[in-house]
Amino acid sequence: MLKETLEYDRQVKELKRKNVAEYKKHQESNNTGRIPVTSGEYSYKIRKEERIYPVNTLIVYWGKEPWNSPKSLHDFLDFGREDIKLQRELKKLVPEYPLHILDLNTVTDYSKFQTELRPVFELYSCRNNREEFKKYVEGWHSIRMLNPKTM
Repeated sequence: MLKETLEYDRQVKELKRKNVAEYKKHQESNNTGRIPVTSGEYSYKIRKEERIYPVNTLIVYWGKEPWNSPKSLHDFLDFGREDIKLQRELKKLVPEYPLHILDLNTVTDYSKFQTELRPVFELYSCRNNREEFKKYVEGWHSIRMLNPKTM
């Protein structure tokens, strides 16, 4: 959550920086006309039509056993054990935040992956079978061309 929040913050700061530079340039040009912004846009330094990009973290789980840890913020929080009514009320107040987990133990079809991660994940899936691993490497010429950073 923190990394996602920091990325949103970075995007907002970039918009503000761009808009402040635009305001200053407009003022320095001796243009007597005002920049058409609302008071809120001027105060916050972001125009109402401007948007930031969504951010989503994907957890790639490489463990030997299937993922058995919490899959959301609510799964991780202790809302109290005795008072079920209080639990329900607290859960309404705390936004749910799902974790997006790619458990490589449960995936069998990597055809939807269109990046260099596909062969890495496919190799990982045959890690316990030496012959299958060797056959995969010999059959995929592109695996020899992978960017070293991918591996």
